[in-house]
Amino acid sequence: MWLHVFLATAAGLCYVYKGVQSNFAYWIIGASVNMMFHALTAMWPYVISWLFFRSPINLRALALWPYIILLIGSTAAVMHLYVAPTTQDSPGVGVVTVAQALLYVIGASWVIVRSA
Repeated sequence: MWLHVFLATAAGLCYVYKGVQSNFAYWIIGASVNMMFHALTAMWPYVISWLFFRSPINLRALALWPYIILLIGSTAAVMHLYVAPTTQDSPGVGVVTVAQALLYVIGASWVIVRSA
């Protein structure tokens, strides 16, 4: 669970960083709430993964480690996508977060099946 929290926070901060650079009106009242909602855009795949994966799993299960590597590797790739300059060929944030959530759910179900 703590890995989900840490990675969601890191991805959310990278996504907000991208928004701050694109003329974010931080001086307006309520801008911090708006910024938190922007961060939630990047955090929801981790929330879905945590909700799907919250059943107790033995930490010694060998199937857990590929899932942890999947979480960390995909988070690094997504964070790179968030801070990299956008081009016309780069996928949108919605496509990336939906693909990320599907990948996490498939990975979590694989771990649950393998550790049972």
